[in-house]
Parts: sequence; structure tokens; C-alpha cells
Amino acid sequence: LDPFPLGVGVGLRLRFRLWVRVSTMRAVVALGFGLGLGAEAFAAPKRATGVGAATKLHAVWSNPQAVEDYQAYLNGVEEVVAKDQPSVFVGGADMKVAQGLAAFGRGDDVVLNSIAQVPAQVGGKSEFPIYACVAPGEMEALINACPEEKRDDLIILQRGEMMEPMLKRYGLCGKKNTQAICYFDFHPISGKPIDYIVDLGTDVQGNPKYASETTVTGKWAGAMLERLQRNEMHCDAIGYYEWRREMIQRNLFEVIFSLVGALHQGSTAGEVGDFYKDEVEDMWRSFNRCIRGHLAVTMLYGVEERFWAMADSSRRNGAPTMKVDDPELWPWFHGYWMGVDELYAKKLGGSCIPVWREYFDYGIEKGIFKDPRGPEMRQAA
Repeated sequence: LDPFPLGVGVGLRLRFRLWVRVSTMRAVVALGFGLGLGAEAFAAPKRATGVGAATKLHAVWSNPQAVEDYQAYLNGVEEVVAKDQPSVFVGGADMKVAQGLAAFGRGDDVVLNSIAQVPAQVGGKSEFPIYACVAPGEMEALINACPEEKRDDLIILQRGEMMEPMLKRYGLCGKKNTQAICYFDFHPISGKPIDYIVDLGTDVQGNPKYASETTVTGKWAGAMLERLQRNEMHCDAIGYYEWRREMIQRNLFEVIFSLVGALHQGSTAGEVGDFYKDEVEDMWRSFNRCIRGHLAVTMLYGVEERFWAMADSSRRNGAPTMKVDDPELWPWFHGYWMGVDELYAKKLGGSCIPVWREYFDYGIEKGIFKDPRGPEMRQAA
């Protein structure tokens, strides 16, 4: 029951839905007392006790990183932190990032436009980082062309694309594989580096808080960390499970802000953060329930605060807002969640991210954007 049009007054819509639920509960209670039912009819059922009483177990998702680190400490296993060294940078159609990161080196890096040209040694070492600086649509071809013995040396640079399913097929999505979420760019003309970092002050323990901070995990995390920090760019090397949260947060930022913005005359991410916070929060809550079950991830407190900071950073640095129906980005953002939603719809008969689906279907219906899926996929859905 929702008499309000989509995309208008989401806060009012939520208050109306709450009023309906409360009014319904009151009506049921009043009807019960009218029929002579006592208060015990509405009390919570008593818990069974004694031998043989049923016990309901609730799954709790926890982060095993702390346990694994403590076990390594007890066993005397020290983590080897990689240092920056002569590296290979592979670009694709756009060489800007590859050339920019190589410029952060000491002049002994190798920049290539094809990984098939990767040398056996760089700087006299047979083991070295290989930065994959290509568009998401080019990443799988790069992996296939990479010599198998060099795949563990890849640093997969990402900007929130949900590459997890694809990387798992190649065994490149584990704790030792190096992946990075990048919040930096290079000016297309001057080549000057642009850092999207936002300082959010300190947390309750006095530790610094950031949004839009580049994070890296895996074998060569230390090497990328050193290279960026040496050039006064913010970066943090973190464990895989924590990094996975960062990746999902960036993905959902792009998905939510692009969709809400599209339904408001193509508003940018910065404008969405200024004027449509209630709609962003509504959609984020819908996604949050989904990712707990589907991805076994519980996000850390303060997602909304980081979202607003990321939106402001996007505006200040002139970062473009993603198009919902961009065919090159669709599989990694909205297309991924479309697949998740349709999977659950077939099994459970309903959407697992209803707010996102409502907005997406409305945009298609009104011709705001096109459905990138082919006719066969739309018919199957």
C-alpha cells in the first residue's frame, strides 16, 4: 500500500508505511479485546524448557581475520611486507593510470600495452608486481593472456566493480591475491595525480577516519602502499576481509547514487548527496539486508557518513557519475545486482533488494534509461 509516486517524498512514504503498520496492529488488538480475548492472547509465547526443548540457532557472520592473525602470532609466523621495487604496468585502451603510477617510480619500471610482452625479469628480479591498469571489460582478457606462473603477481586495480565472481574462476580472489580499490586518478592533460581522500576527523578511540581512501590487500600490498605514500598519496594496506567490505561499499555507492540521480533529472553524485539523502538511506538499508545473506558481509558503522563524504569528494574533483545503462559498466554494477535479485526472485518469489528494483523498473518504464539486457534475458526474467 503506497499512494505516493516513486522518487518523490521517500521520507513521507516511509512514515506512511509505518503509520499503516501501527494502525493495523492497534486495530487487531482492539478487535481481539472486542471478542473477549485477554492480554495473554497477544503475549509472546513462552520459551520451552527442560530436556528435549527445541533450540533455535541464529547464524552470526564474523570476521575470521583477527583469529587468523592471532594464530599466526602464536605460531611465530611473521607477515612478510613487500617493498616497492621495479614493476610492470600494463595499460589498455587508456594508458593514463599505467603511465602515472610508473612515474611514481625511480625510472626502472616497465610500461606495456599488452601483458603478453611481460619480461622474465625486471630490475634483475624474476618476481615483481604487475599492475593491471585496464578497464573492467579488458580485465579477463588480460588474465587469460598473462603467463600462468605470473598471475599471482597481478595487482588488480578496481574502482568498485564487482569482479569477485570472475576472479574466483581464475583463483585470483583469495587473501594472497593483490587487489586495490582506487580513489585516485591522473589529470588527462597535465598527468598530475588527483587524490580523492576525505578526512573525517577521528573516531571515539582517537584514530583517524577517512572516506575515499585507496585500499590494497594481498601479496604486493606493501609495494603499492609504499609507492603511493612516497608520492604523498593516501593508501592503506589491510586484510582481505576488511578490504572486501571496502570494495562492496564502493560498489554500492556507485550503484545507489547513479540510480537515484538518474531518477532526478540526471543529478550528479554530489547533488544526490545534498538533496536526496533520504532516498539513498532507504535504498542502502534494502541493500544492507541483502548483502548480509548473499555475500555474508556485515558492513561497519558509518556507511552513510562515508557515502556523503564520497559524494562531496566526487563533486570537488570532477569525477563523472556512472550511467545506469552504461554497457561497459553494467555487468559489474547494476547488472550484477540484477542477477542476484532475479536469482532470489525465482527461489523465493520476491525481490531481495525491493527498493533498488522499484527504482530500476520505474526508470525503464519512464524511458529514463534503457535496459542493457538483451530481449532473451528480459523475457527469461
